[in-house]
Amino acid sequence: MQTGLISQALVIGSVNAAVYWTDEGLRALRMEPMGGYVDCSRQASLLLDCPAEKRWVVNINRAQLEASVALWSQRQRLLNWLIAGLDGDLSDETRRLGLELAEESWNAEISAFVRARLLGCPLPDEADIQGVFKLADGLPHCHQLYCDLFGAAQYIQPVSRQLQEWVYYDYIGDTPPDETYRTLLDHGIIAETVTLLAQGNAAGLDKLVMQFSDVHALREVCPRLPDMLTAWVGWLKKEYADSFKKTDSTPHKLKVIHVPPSEDTILIAQQKFVVNFRNRVGSHHKKLNINDHPLGSELFLIQKLLTMILWIIKTKETIWGYFKDSVKVSK
Repeated sequence: MQTGLISQALVIGSVNAAVYWTDEGLRALRMEPMGGYVDCSRQASLLLDCPAEKRWVVNINRAQLEASVALWSQRQRLLNWLIAGLDGDLSDETRRLGLELAEESWNAEISAFVRARLLGCPLPDEADIQGVFKLADGLPHCHQLYCDLFGAAQYIQPVSRQLQEWVYYDYIGDTPPDETYRTLLDHGIIAETVTLLAQGNAAGLDKLVMQFSDVHALREVCPRLPDMLTAWVGWLKKEYADSFKKTDSTPHKLKVIHVPPSEDTILIAQQKFVVNFRNRVGSHHKKLNINDHPLGSELFLIQKLLTMILWIIKTKETIWGYFKDSVKVSK
């Protein structure tokens, strides 16, 4: 077992693993479902190449690395369950089970991250807003989070886009902009902002500067953080002056908010999770753009074949019946 200091490590919460560098070379570990950790150094290269979200940690020991893996695994699981709850293409049983697991595992340390992510990334068009309230009935933490999310939904896209523009163009530091933006997002700056806008709380906006300007992790990635937050509050008050006159944002009066597609990498990763989750439970995601895949034509044929098989199983018709039905639809 590694007992010395680990100079650098990448924590990959979605796969319960970490890759780290020691004096002996590149190593990897994985958390077992029933607890404990196993060495998986032979898969270290595969873990480095996987597209899952990764977190850098430096100068820690083995125990601290294991704790970091456990924390980020819990955060990713909770986030995935809550995203799946919004997916209307999943069965109600699957969605409800995910929400029950989320409610059982809820605690302040992991829920703060999930709230920051969900209230910081625009909702996809297909999010089942009405259905998830029914499914979250009796689950107070989940229900309240969805209420907050849908109450602030109309502000998330424009606010997050504005912060991205500032990070990438106006407040560039030594840290890569992607990492800077993700750090700001995960510490809840967008989530707190859109919540205050939904509440019409102008006084609360003034407190954002004091709330976030002394956070060490934020100052590391954005040295001009106080200046940026001050300008941020000024922009919000000017841009959303009319919003401060609104006081009623109860969930039952909310309308479905459709926002334009986002280029945000974190949102894309969340939407890809929904697609992968659907595939695992046998659901077909019609909006998956397989043309962007290197094997697009082959995937298209497989997709069509699976669609045909599912249609035949559901209708108990023949292959000929499937093609006749397809012709009718095309006409």
